[in-house]
Amino acid sequence: MSTVGVDSVDTTTSEAVHILIVDNEPERHEGLTNTADRSATFTVRVPEDVDDEDLRSVDLVSVDEYLGDEWNAYLTTSGLSRSLHNLDGLSVAASFRSQGRAADNRFGVSLHTADLDKLSSGLPRLTREPLTAAQHDLDWVFAWQDAGFGDRLVSLARAVRSAATSADHIRTDFGASWLGLDRQPWHELARREIEDCRPPAHGLSVSTQGASFVRWLAQRILPYPTFLLDRDHAATLLGIQPDSFDALAEILEDRHFEAKFDGPLRDFAGARWWRAALLHLLAEFGVEHWDPNEEKTAAMSAALGVDLEAMPGDAGVVTYDAAGNVTGVGVASSQAVRIQTDGWPVYADDPWALLEDVADDPTLALLVGSTDRWRLNGQDD
Repeated sequence: MSTVGVDSVDTTTSEAVHILIVDNEPERHEGLTNTADRSATFTVRVPEDVDDEDLRSVDLVSVDEYLGDEWNAYLTTSGLSRSLHNLDGLSVAASFRSQGRAADNRFGVSLHTADLDKLSSGLPRLTREPLTAAQHDLDWVFAWQDAGFGDRLVSLARAVRSAATSADHIRTDFGASWLGLDRQPWHELARREIEDCRPPAHGLSVSTQGASFVRWLAQRILPYPTFLLDRDHAATLLGIQPDSFDALAEILEDRHFEAKFDGPLRDFAGARWWRAALLHLLAEFGVEHWDPNEEKTAAMSAALGVDLEAMPGDAGVVTYDAAGNVTGVGVASSQAVRIQTDGWPVYADDPWALLEDVADDPTLALLVGSTDRWRLNGQDD
């Protein structure tokens, strides 16, 4: 059997994580040492060569969805009843999960695939990874060809390890300290917002050695506008154009205003900002988030000595199409309707769609929420 070990160990750090990649074509992962964080050890095995030692000290296992003809031949000669065969990466991943649980070794388990579109068929593109992962009892599902695959593996592995060592502490503060919340001036508001997002911070976190908290953060928080906001939603909250938000974020970082999320998985899904920090920033400048965009922008521009461009109108929202792609940032709510997409948490800001897009797309029209449906035809049905 062919086995390729792809190792990159940084012995100067105690934070090195160990990642096992199970793939019938191990050679395609040889470049991971060049793209992923150096403080990680990667071992790549064909599935038939994985042994107990590989799983003993691992932080994350990622399994290829399609395991190839050699794996099928191996199963045929294994002597196992056909009903017990793990025919694809999904079933092998489930087997690893079971083995880890039996050995009280709760490493993370993910799947990587070259055909994420097929695996997640029918799901909105915006949420296909977290929803597919949840559907198959995985921590995450990766498209392995995507740029940053290795770095995202390392990020997930680190979160799994840190949550496991913090599981007892997580339940005392709803995971706030694990998320990087300290004694910032806005920390009380942030704590309340974290609690509102229903973190599995009590018995479930301890019984899973923190794994449930990692899943909650990866699958239920980062993909959605919650107590953490992506660039589009952060800019909309402040009422400034996205390019102006980029300039503002750089200024805040230079002035050590800790609005940017720096906790576990901080690079996993792109940059995020604490909603509570941005609300506090507005209050510091004498305005509130519901004030007119021009007023908020003028206050921030004057206080920071920078020219920021306001979004037109007020009370803007972020809009999506039926596939989950962003179609507008800071759109006036009068020009949009709320939609309901599969898996969208009730504690997240509502997703919206442009009225003109809804009129042109029957699939999108089906997603319009009941509270806004009357706006499509002038009557409540």
